[in-house]
Amino acid sequence: MPDALATRIAAEIRQVGPIGLDRYWELALLDPADGYYQKQTAIGDGGDFTTAPEISQIFGELIGLWLADRLQAGGTSSGVSYAEPGPGRGQLIDDIFRAVTAQPGFPRDIVAAVLEPSARMQTFQAKAFAKHGIQKVEFTDHPAFLLGSGLDRPILMPANEYLDVLPIRQFQFNDGDWRERCIGLDSEGGFAFVLSEEALDPPGMDVTLQFSKPPEGAIYEHSLQRDEVVALTAIHIQKRGGAALFIDYGHATSRFGNSLQALKNGKPANPLASPGQADITSHVDFAAVARSAERMGAKAWGPIDQGTFLLRLGAQARAEQLCKNTSPERAAEIRQGLRRLVHPLAMGSLFKVMAITQTDTAPPPGFDP
Repeated sequence: MPDALATRIAAEIRQVGPIGLDRYWELALLDPADGYYQKQTAIGDGGDFTTAPEISQIFGELIGLWLADRLQAGGTSSGVSYAEPGPGRGQLIDDIFRAVTAQPGFPRDIVAAVLEPSARMQTFQAKAFAKHGIQKVEFTDHPAFLLGSGLDRPILMPANEYLDVLPIRQFQFNDGDWRERCIGLDSEGGFAFVLSEEALDPPGMDVTLQFSKPPEGAIYEHSLQRDEVVALTAIHIQKRGGAALFIDYGHATSRFGNSLQALKNGKPANPLASPGQADITSHVDFAAVARSAERMGAKAWGPIDQGTFLLRLGAQARAEQLCKNTSPERAAEIRQGLRRLVHPLAMGSLFKVMAITQTDTAPPPGFDP
């Protein structure tokens, strides 16, 4: 392990003993000097992955129109707060505001709050906001970014592929007890999973899982940071109005399983092999997201498949509109981009969409029965 970050993590383990997966995760992704999001080009050309906004403008446009509809449904016509965690290069910001600012009556008084630890990414995001005349932008690297200034108003919050990057803890069922799955060192000094010596009750477990009989070796995952971000979002929406969309890959019901994964140079990698050089994620438990929101008094809708959601919002019609008066080559690109977003064998089924609104809200577009 010759690189600086791996050396520092190993030194911490030698000093304090095995560390939680969540601690390793934070260091690997967010270390100020050597974390993945400080050093790597994660998104888009040359990056390890491509997100929906980079695939097709249709995605951001429909998200924007959905958010504008929720604002109008709440009867708000003055100022609005826009909050986005991890906006990447700002493509979603650009597509959303190109769509919403064309809507009659959409507020011009917009304050933005952005959760972004990377100064390099902040530059891209600030340019995307400025393109649409939005100058009031507050950047932060703290998960409680929803408590920032200027957020005493209804909030519009798209969170695309954000929850999956928040740290998780893992627990393994071993000889009749749950033990935390931690990161230690093997005989050669490399990182390896080890189980905590003390048995413990895993936090946040769904009642149905608590009273089930897990098989030997079963793994349970929990993310305190996901709970906190969703809870803060729900509190804000319930008190001040607005809506949020959480879009990510994951599962609709709580279950046992190991969903930890990493990407390096666009290919699957060992999450423990190269801290700071690979992206680390896990699948989102949307049932846990719903519980976090509804404990705070808000309403959770879904999850539904991304493909179903986008098609219900008119993605096919928008694609055909874009294909008019363009070259056959460009039309083929537009249709192929839409297919990647909605087809069950591409992103359409793996990715889920969940909405958070106030409790007295009718079913939002896309979530109608």
